[in-house]
Amino acid sequence: MAKTGYDQWRQLPTQWIRDQELKNLRWGEHGADAVAALMVMLVMAHRRPLFSDGTNGSEVEITYDDLGRSLSISRSKISKGISLLVQQGWITRGDTRSLYRFTASTTPWGKVAVRPLYDQHGTISAFDGWRLRSPLELDAMKLYFLLIAFRDARRNYTSMRYHVMNEYTGVQVGKIKGALNFLVVSNLIYVEREARDPLDRTNPANLYRLRGVDPYRHDGTGAMSEETWDNEGVPA
Repeated sequence: MAKTGYDQWRQLPTQWIRDQELKNLRWGEHGADAVAALMVMLVMAHRRPLFSDGTNGSEVEITYDDLGRSLSISRSKISKGISLLVQQGWITRGDTRSLYRFTASTTPWGKVAVRPLYDQHGTISAFDGWRLRSPLELDAMKLYFLLIAFRDARRNYTSMRYHVMNEYTGVQVGKIKGALNFLVVSNLIYVEREARDPLDRTNPANLYRLRGVDPYRHDGTGAMSEETWDNEGVPA
């Protein structure tokens, strides 16, 4: 039996991200529809049914009104975003108008925050200032999904250099810092600096934490010391 309502988090299938398919979305070709597509994908992940055995269902039932309330974007943009997701092969349409299915395998998966992102009106407050008019928003969404896919579940952060981010998302190296800053300002991620070894002359790496995901899990609370890119959906 599936539970309903807003829970703390849900599972996002991430194989398509690991396969570098985020590069398929390009501002010059898709424009604002690509931003809308990833926003819709996030809310669909939030609405995946949670079963009593802890697994998440692949089918999601959600209406345009639900998506509009969550994202504060027009029905036209929602429709174009969904069409782009179907075109990319990341979801399929179900037998009814409001039914959709994730096509990626259930593993690997990344943990996405749900309840912490919504305000009292059922709207994702992080998107309040987004206008779907800038390639910066697409770059930011791509990087947000990337951080979800490669979050180290044991230490609750993602550590990744800019050239690797570029490899997986297609976001130009020179635009990555601005996109990450936009995620910080939107209150979707936090950025910390890796503890520096006094004998190491290299620059310490940035550590990216997702807002609302295991906020009490970090090195200070006894997290395991070894770093791995294995996430919840990939056994270590």
